Amino acid sequence: MRKAQKQEVLDCIVSLRKAHEEIKGAFRRKNTGQAQNMLSQCQEFAVSLGGIIERLEEKEHITAAYLEEYCRLLYYIFEEAQKGQLNESRMEKRLRNQLLKIENSVKHDITAREEVVFFPYKASMWDSLESIYLAAKEDPDCDAYCVPIPYFERNPDGSLGKMHYEGKDYPQNIEVLDWESYCFEERKPDVVYIHNPYDNRNYVTSIHPRFYAENLKKYTKQLVYIPYFILGEVDPNNQEAVDRIKHFIWTPGVIFSDKVIVQSEKMKQVYVNEYQKTAKEYGLLGEHRDRKYLERKILGLGSPKVDKILNMEREALDMPEKWLKCIQKPDGGRKKIILYNTGVTALLQYNEQWLTKIEQALKSFKENQDKVTLLWRPHPLIESTMKSMRPEILRRYLDLKEDYIKEGWGIYDDSPDLHRAIAWSDAYYGDGSSITALYAAAGKPVMIQNAAASENHRGRRLIFENLFDDGEQFWFTSMNFNSLWTMDKRTCEVKHIGFFPEEKGDKWRQFYSIVKAEDRLFFIPLAADHIAVYSIAAKQFSTISIPQHPDFIERKVKFNSDSKFIDGYVYGSNLYLAPNTYPGILKYNLDTGRTEILDDWIPELDSLIETEYSLGYFSCGIASQNKLLLACIEADALLEFDMADESYLIHKINSKNVGYQGICFDGKNYWLSPVRGGEVVKWERSAGMLAKLDVLTADEETLLFPFIDISFCGGYIWLLPLNGSRAIRISPDTNQAAAAPEFQTEIELPQLNKGIDSRMCFFLQKSDCEILYVYSVKSCSLLAYDLKNYELKKQPVAVNTDEFERVCAGFMEKYAVQTEGSACFYEGASEPATLEAYLRLVIKSVGSHTAKKEKNGAAGMTGSNIYAYMKNEVLLS
Repeated sequence: MRKAQKQEVLDCIVSLRKAHEEIKGAFRRKNTGQAQNMLSQCQEFAVSLGGIIERLEEKEHITAAYLEEYCRLLYYIFEEAQKGQLNESRMEKRLRNQLLKIENSVKHDITAREEVVFFPYKASMWDSLESIYLAAKEDPDCDAYCVPIPYFERNPDGSLGKMHYEGKDYPQNIEVLDWESYCFEERKPDVVYIHNPYDNRNYVTSIHPRFYAENLKKYTKQLVYIPYFILGEVDPNNQEAVDRIKHFIWTPGVIFSDKVIVQSEKMKQVYVNEYQKTAKEYGLLGEHRDRKYLERKILGLGSPKVDKILNMEREALDMPEKWLKCIQKPDGGRKKIILYNTGVTALLQYNEQWLTKIEQALKSFKENQDKVTLLWRPHPLIESTMKSMRPEILRRYLDLKEDYIKEGWGIYDDSPDLHRAIAWSDAYYGDGSSITALYAAAGKPVMIQNAAASENHRGRRLIFENLFDDGEQFWFTSMNFNSLWTMDKRTCEVKHIGFFPEEKGDKWRQFYSIVKAEDRLFFIPLAADHIAVYSIAAKQFSTISIPQHPDFIERKVKFNSDSKFIDGYVYGSNLYLAPNTYPGILKYNLDTGRTEILDDWIPELDSLIETEYSLGYFSCGIASQNKLLLACIEADALLEFDMADESYLIHKINSKNVGYQGICFDGKNYWLSPVRGGEVVKWERSAGMLAKLDVLTADEETLLFPFIDISFCGGYIWLLPLNGSRAIRISPDTNQAAAAPEFQTEIELPQLNKGIDSRMCFFLQKSDCEILYVYSVKSCSLLAYDLKNYELKKQPVAVNTDEFERVCAGFMEKYAVQTEGSACFYEGASEPATLEAYLRLVIKSVGSHTAKKEKNGAAGMTGSNIYAYMKNEVLLS
């Protein structure tokens, strides 16, 4: 018996109990005829109820026997009433006891069964529901049904066109029920699972309107939506990344479902945040805006799609003889298998460069064929796409494919069985596609192929934007991957110190500046998740957590996790971190380790910010004794912060500039460089603005960040370009600006690093007495301009081969194991992310399929966990 049916039986007993009260009242009013009539009605009702119980339980049942006793009791009471011998008190007690006996039997002798139905539409997407269905089928107290539903192509006018039904395409172990024979409107299943969220919002296809989420919700206690896809994980605080996937969230499947089950807790937060925002935009109230409700509605329990991969046993899968020859080693062991996926999107983007990359990749795999087996699986539409859109490279591709197949050192897989390829392989390399998120979620490493990364790419020249000089060596962090380095000032030797703990591997611009206190270096986080610390004496890393800030306060500057702080300043026993988008100056006590957010100044500064989408609060600052001056990046103002008493004062510059990128001090006055348009400003604390210098060309007026910074060095104010085209020096006494030809040759070089905008010139400008240090992104070199001798020295910041290989190995091993899913490397996104290093990782460290399942622990149990969770939800309801 279904739970709902059992409840209906219990409701019937409640009705009988109410009828007994009316019978009792009729006898007291001496209305014997009415009482007898009601006794007859109760008897008929009980007989019908007993028949329903026996039919639903499909056997003679003790509860039905108790109902028969009840009917005999009603007849006896009817007879006694007719004879005028009825004892009303005795009658009431006997009816009450017998009804209680029936009620207890219903509760304890009838097992409530749950009915669960799955409404998939495309057979290829069934893996998003399959493991839940299999868990439900194993439950003896559950009736589970797989009911594939039809879908339609849409006509050009939006009307429904040709119907498709894929009920015959499901695996043999799945019992499929015809959609027309299952009437959910009558059966009212306890739980309904769907994986199509779009209903009528899909302009290409549409499921049958009868199965739209809004309609299904009317006939079930729990409508559960599980996406048919797995997305790449994103940081909930990275709005740019969130914006790329938020269109998946505000859909009918999400809106109307009682539960939405997504792939992870991190994705849950993305869904909750964006759902709440969109509901607010549409002016919706109630549960749509209630975060506690949304936290209960949207669950990060995982995707059943991963179960399909983890629960597939290699040995049970068909393995062609040709494959076995490639996989087996001479000693009988098995080589590691790398799935090589090449896709249509990359083909259309890179054309011949994509083909060249495939040739280079095949060469690398062939050189390692004694240790790894390549399983090349091209997208099935590659050749037809080439025929219609890239015919000029078709012949070259076909020759490449035919040579590979003929040589026979690797596997060529053009079968429709994707799951077999994923299950048998140990690692993934290839173009980005929907496969990669599923593959990584299965706990196996992934490297995304980059057609722009040549086979000779070694990335041995480092990119950085911070520099700390300890007198004997420079300390700096890599701009495009997690690492700390030193450069000997005498020998120029570059050494790798280590990787920062608890940080991502290939995150750009993790630390914006470096500050020293005692023997510790503090690394100020821009995109990093923590404040990093390195003890020079102990040679040890540590981290300081960044306190969460209240997110319910409205501010002009929206917090961006990739742009937290811009610099740090030590005063006494405290380190003060100046914010970019973090909502306050962060104070860290060097002795106690306590942190505090100082944000009293925000409302006043917010009132001066006029732009809707702000770049942040500050991009630079300068400290003198206890005074800290921070140049506002989105306001014509400075924030003066007293580190002694933590008071503040906001100075309005009144230059009509939008904001400032840099600030420096010449011993008398301050100089400010514009962030976009405007003039360089000369300013004094008591006198205010002293002068404005128009140094931008017409082309530079429209640029964001024309200069990297502004410095006072060797008697001059120096402005070096980030996106601009000229270096400028200013005489602080005469306010005369002139070109600085010393740097023009470097500015006009072609960009060495292909991953950087070709306009960008310098990433660092730092003065030290009579030396101006500049990092040139054009040549990946550190320039030192000696203003005493007027000598410019240039030193490429390069890593020798042995050191580079060691860093590559360390990087790959560190980030091959992640807290969620598996490592996902983007070839060329960081210096160590090379195909060669990835191959070494796969050969060395990737375990067997069985070991990987053990490593994942509960992996492969997502469907069972979801089923158990929802069963409990039904019981609670």
